[in-house]
Amino acid sequence: MVESIFNQPNPEQLDGFLAGDPVAINEIVELLLPQIVRWAIVHYDSLPPDEVESMVHQVFAEVCINHARYEPQKSKLTTYVIGLLRLRLRDLYEETPDIHENPLAKPYNEIDTIDPNTRLTRDAFFQKAASFLDPYEQDFLDMMLKGEKSLEVFVNILARYGNLASNPDHAVKNTKERLVRKLRTIAKDAGFSLQDLID
Repeated sequence: MVESIFNQPNPEQLDGFLAGDPVAINEIVELLLPQIVRWAIVHYDSLPPDEVESMVHQVFAEVCINHARYEPQKSKLTTYVIGLLRLRLRDLYEETPDIHENPLAKPYNEIDTIDPNTRLTRDAFFQKAASFLDPYEQDFLDMMLKGEKSLEVFVNILARYGNLASNPDHAVKNTKERLVRKLRTIAKDAGFSLQDLID
């Protein structure tokens, strides 16, 4: 395997990560997260640094939750994380992303089973859209639909799913903005417009 520009976890940490050991997962996050944030901000310098950092945190959280999907014999963990990061950023910033390459992405296009000629109620839309959201996004959406404004509530959701944001205020704001964009994409793919559904 090619020598990495990143400091890598040791074999014991990787074994623990694959087994879901929270101590090993935390050690790996502390080792790799700052390195990949710095790399991503340099390589995606046309995007807002806060947005890039937030996406790195999101990808790390998903990789940690789905730790068993990582196959160390195929690639270094940093290569795996960066591959997912690239797919996620392309998903957000390109008009026609190929989401099927991303094992953690949700198939937005499958929502076209909704008849676009049928007028969906607010509740019906969000019930259908929920099946395309990651668990932390669903928790965020539930709180947003209830009109929750407390920063602490949303920070606790991110913490629960392993998003160790250095700036909780920005992390919450960016997560909400991405969620709204994702819902708009789902609505657009279904053939109708998402308007005035979230304050």
